[in-house]
Amino acid sequence: MREIKFRVWHKEEKKYYNVLELNLDSKLIIVKSDKPNKMKEVFRYEQIILEQYIGFKDKNDVEIFEGDIINMYSERYRSDISGPLIYSEHAVFVVEEETVDIFEERGLYPLHYYDQYEVIGNIHDNKEKVR
Repeated sequence: MREIKFRVWHKEEKKYYNVLELNLDSKLIIVKSDKPNKMKEVFRYEQIILEQYIGFKDKNDVEIFEGDIINMYSERYRSDISGPLIYSEHAVFVVEEETVDIFEERGLYPLHYYDQYEVIGNIHDNKEKVR
């Protein structure tokens, strides 16, 4: 079974936090603090962007989350593609590329078509890598 975990991007602080607890009723998120004298911090939903771990690690053993920019390579198709990772309406994680080629609908590339993944950034820190 896939491990379920999340990280959050704090919109004002412009950095990531690891989520310890989600409270869906009160819409509060408890995160692991990076401040020296605090263990936890609490944020409201409107302060953050929630990103889910997809259950895969890249070739460097880095966990892959929604919002990561990844490079994928397929031995079978001898091709590689880079782009931001999103969750599609078809309930699969895909890399979205702006350039649509004639073989792929809307430029969405499912992860299961590819053999190797590498996280090369994220959509918040690396806007220049998002096409």
